[in-house]
Amino acid sequence: MLEGAARKRKFAYFGHVMRHESLEKDVMVGTFYGKSRHGGQRRMWTDDITDWISEVFDRKVSLIECIRMVEDRDLFREVIQFAGT
Repeated sequence: MLEGAARKRKFAYFGHVMRHESLEKDVMVGTFYGKSRHGGQRRMWTDDITDWISEVFDRKVSLIECIRMVEDRDLFREVIQFAGT
């Protein structure tokens, strides 16, 4: 129950941010150049979004495809219904 609520909030926040042009969107989607950190690659919270949507479609979905999906609100709502449960 708690995980479902967290998924719903993450999807809602992702949809809100991706529909607007903002610095926050640039930070989430963009990459930063400079010195790389030591150690393994860290998991980003957008990876959760792509994984959950990939489960719905039974194939790997890229972050760009997820962003395009957000632009069609009706489609994104349907995806959230399946992924949130």
